[in-house]
Amino acid sequence: MSIRRHKSKNGKLSFYVYVTGPDGAPVYVGKKATKEDARRLENDERARRQRMTPAQLDGAELTVEEAWDRVLPTLSERSRKTYLNTWKSYIAPHVGKVKLAALSPLMVDTMRGKLLAEFSPGTAGLALNVLRLVLGKCVEYKWIEENPVAGKGIKRGVARKPVDDDDQPAGALKFIPSKEAMAKVLRAAPAGAPRDTIAFGMFTGCRIGEVCAVDWRDVHLKAGKLGICRSIRGPLKEARDHKPLTKWMPIQTQLRPILERRWLAQGRPERGRVFPELWKRKQPESFVREWLNAALEASGVGHYSTHESFRHTFASHFVMEGGDIFRLAKYLGHSDVKMTYSVYAHLRPGAFAEDESRIVLPPFEGEDAQVLPLRG
Repeated sequence: MSIRRHKSKNGKLSFYVYVTGPDGAPVYVGKKATKEDARRLENDERARRQRMTPAQLDGAELTVEEAWDRVLPTLSERSRKTYLNTWKSYIAPHVGKVKLAALSPLMVDTMRGKLLAEFSPGTAGLALNVLRLVLGKCVEYKWIEENPVAGKGIKRGVARKPVDDDDQPAGALKFIPSKEAMAKVLRAAPAGAPRDTIAFGMFTGCRIGEVCAVDWRDVHLKAGKLGICRSIRGPLKEARDHKPLTKWMPIQTQLRPILERRWLAQGRPERGRVFPELWKRKQPESFVREWLNAALEASGVGHYSTHESFRHTFASHFVMEGGDIFRLAKYLGHSDVKMTYSVYAHLRPGAFAEDESRIVLPPFEGEDAQVLPLRG
């Protein structure tokens, strides 16, 4: 292993990581902007190339969590960041302490049911996929003979709990169906951080990680706009190759006094968390989920995930109120408006009728021209 420092003509530093190939020649692994990142990449590659053999491990004595700790260094840096929160939040509490050899398909079914009862199908499906990946590695290393998660996927669109609403059949796009229901949820949430956080999500359509990470640097009260540019896990999901991306959107009329009140109460800061109350523990999203679930239950509106309550609800009502779908695509961060159109356009079936008279010119037909009505 070696790290080579390179300085470009414009003075920019880069660090190249190489390994020694079978023929003794250096093999390029990757390039990083800092030496610390290059060192991390070097360590990752070393761990990948020096996997412990099955003879070094007694798989029967490992717990699922211990197996995860051994598999983690073999994953890419991006995969580790993506899967780590899923593991800690949704997998470890259910099966982390179970002996690897004792983990059965029945235990996986039990975990699957509990996740579907509390979280969205997408979240539950991601958790099962991560567990399937880890246990697949365990099979590969011969720590266990079979993967107990095999065949335990979740079909897209499966509802956790039926919502008593004729407009939202099972499998359809789920969102809080009316503005009255949204107001009920906010009234049921305790005043202060719980209500403010839920309102921010509903009025912006931000993902839960973006809500937790919003900073006063992103809030421009005088200009009346928000610049959403980060999540608690780093760049936005829509960012390509970790390049900075900012989603600009207007501050909704009823959200402005909430932000102004918090800004004044915090001493008019120029930077810092808008919702510092969320950072009392390592998983700030858990606060938001708890607050939202409690407000939904108290209001009697139904059960919705944070994604459905924030992103889907904002976008759906934006479209139903006549909002421009091209601007909505920008607010949501969609790189292609086709994605936005395919998900939300059906919510305004009368949009084409509204556009029939968008272009009206002065009369240009001769006086003799007649328009005959169609019959039948």
